[in-house]
Amino acid sequence: MTTTSANTNTNGSGSAASVSEPWAEAHAKALAADLETYKDPATGYSVFTEVSHRKRGYCCGNKCRHCPYDNRNVGKPEQLAADKRAAAAAKREERRKLEAAGIKRPAATAAASDDSDEDMTW
Repeated sequence: MTTTSANTNTNGSGSAASVSEPWAEAHAKALAADLETYKDPATGYSVFTEVSHRKRGYCCGNKCRHCPYDNRNVGKPEQLAADKRAAAAAKREERRKLEAAGIKRPAATAAASDDSDEDMTW
């Protein structure tokens, strides 16, 4: 595999992943296309990109490869619960602001309501 400085990953800490990692190029391409997942070339597993994690809004505590939150909730269930509540509240507030501005969500998005703390299943 040819490695270049463009094939880096920042795991939230600002440190670049080794460009020799087999997944680095696949992740870089997925990020460039704003995709939420890519296929790990070594294992064939579907891997969440940093895009997907940022959409969630908090660290899920599963020690994800591309966590933009520095895996802050790994082994910390109380902190994870607090972050989930805060993310759900932020999403509700954002939705209220959009609705107050007269912007409506598409029907498919509205059906998948994120009113609870269990806003996404990973």
